[in-house]
Amino acid sequence: MVELFTNSLWIVWVVVALTLLVLELSSGDFYFTCFAIGALCAALVSLAGVPVWVQVIAWALFALLSIWLIRPALKRWLHKEERERVSNADAIIGREVEVLETIEVGGYGRVRIDGDIWRAKSDEPTDIAEGEKVRIVERESTIVKVARI
Repeated sequence: MVELFTNSLWIVWVVVALTLLVLELSSGDFYFTCFAIGALCAALVSLAGVPVWVQVIAWALFALLSIWLIRPALKRWLHKEERERVSNADAIIGREVEVLETIEVGGYGRVRIDGDIWRAKSDEPTDIAEGEKVRIVERESTIVKVARI
């Protein structure tokens, strides 16, 4: 009975790998995938008929190598669009908005951005009057820097 179990231990490793891949569906950070890769490598080592402790070492070694070598590439590939996408606050840069409260030289005024009112400043040499259209050129915390269009 023990011999049957040790001869078919590769099946256990494949089941462990598949279970880890199913668990990966709920996490998305590729750690389970790396451990699944290690389990598949341990299944291959198991087919060679080596002892269980060698299989466990192979599993741990290949899992760690996968975390170190494969996981960063998988994360870059999966999240490549996220690096190009700007955050919510930075997405307002470049937008054209209307001045609600005059922006005086060296002072502040207010602009409306999608229904929200933001404090605004400008480097323009003259005041920007209420109702004028401006372009957001920079964001510093909760203050936007604007320029005339």
